[in-house]
Amino acid sequence: MKSFLTAALCAGFLTALAPVGADAGAIERACRQSDRTAASPGLCSCIQKVANRSLTRAERKTVSKWFSDPHQAQVVRQSSS
Repeated sequence: MKSFLTAALCAGFLTALAPVGADAGAIERACRQSDRTAASPGLCSCIQKVANRSLTRAERKTVSKWFSDPHQAQVVRQSSS
């Protein structure tokens, strides 16, 4: 999971801005709705694309909730399991 987040963030900085379409996933929508200054359309789209390739639907749903509760992401990141 940690490597996924790192890869998603790195890839996002290299991706051109993409318009929001009707096919925006849960992670992309949550990312764009977050109040983070770094949450650009290109970064959010890139994170969603990587998540679609790497995570199950249930995992993507869990990750999308982390945008509103970043502490939970930290708990998972620091978990030994």
